[in-house]
Amino acid sequence: MIAVGLAWALAVGAAAPPPPHERILWPDEEFDPHPIRERLPVEYFKSIGVQSRAYHAFGPLSLPSRSPMQVLRMTFTPATPMTIGEGRLLLRESFSWANLWAYQEGLFRIDMEVVRMSTSVFYGLTDSIQIGIEVGSLDAGGGFADRYIEGFHDTFRIPQQDRDAFARDEFAISLQTPNGGIGIIDEPGGPQIEDPVMHLQVRLSEGHHGSPVTMAGVHVRFAGDRERVLQPGRGLDVGAFISAAKSWGDFLLYGSVMAAYYDSQSFRGLPLRPWQWSVLGAAEFRASQATSLVAQILVTRGAVDDFGELSKPSHEISIGTKTELSPGVLFEAAILENLFLHDNSPDFGFHMAMTWAL
Repeated sequence: MIAVGLAWALAVGAAAPPPPHERILWPDEEFDPHPIRERLPVEYFKSIGVQSRAYHAFGPLSLPSRSPMQVLRMTFTPATPMTIGEGRLLLRESFSWANLWAYQEGLFRIDMEVVRMSTSVFYGLTDSIQIGIEVGSLDAGGGFADRYIEGFHDTFRIPQQDRDAFARDEFAISLQTPNGGIGIIDEPGGPQIEDPVMHLQVRLSEGHHGSPVTMAGVHVRFAGDRERVLQPGRGLDVGAFISAAKSWGDFLLYGSVMAAYYDSQSFRGLPLRPWQWSVLGAAEFRASQATSLVAQILVTRGAVDDFGELSKPSHEISIGTKTELSPGVLFEAAILENLFLHDNSPDFGFHMAMTWAL
């Protein structure tokens, strides 16, 4: 009888409609009547803006462009909605490695492996306005991966794009300039510190009643007068973006569009476009309370006019995961591969980052 009564009670409880606004809450989580909005529960990761059921979204991968044209100029990456809360800090350390290959006979050859590390700090002025700064370092060389990449291409019958016509694991930049000269760089010049990028981000809407969370912001970089082998730009660079995020259950979509003006408009005698645009699209699946799976694509306008594939937009596809290791500590890892879109894109790479909400 006890078993029958218990079964009947469970059945009635399962069939009963939930009270208005009721949803499952994790232990010690405070109730929030707005199912899609930014907020800062003490016990969970606090950095990214939209919410999926009782979970908190971790957002897209913090991965900048790794395309071959980054050798000529480091472009800005459009941001997506993020909230850290008034008076709080967000610290991120990131690492990325990429194998770059771009070749067009008579125009250019870019052949190298690049390692980039960066430190970012964001501070919440209010619940909807935050500022930040990012400083990165860049190192390039011939690397080690050409043999494995060529083998992968042969196995899956992916075109080598003339990679096998040159020696493996070389560092090389050669560019045909408009005056008929050929600029050749065969020494990377050692590690270099990038110019700092300053960020201002403002949340425009909180995403109530099914509408997306929206944010706008600017990135500013002042490039000092320093001689560098890679990314030798000088002057003031400014980018402005607008972005949105929307959740459907455990799925979240992100989009951001940016336009940027770059003061430095040449590389070793090769003219560069002053204006470039970028578009970021990402999808996140909340696999569990602590883990997300992320796929994203970053498209950036080419940096040069009438210069083969370097004039075409780059398409960078990344897939990865984000895991909350402990409250306020987030780890992410991802891979890049240009299986489908080869022009002006990294051949292969991987990315890791750690983020702390303080």
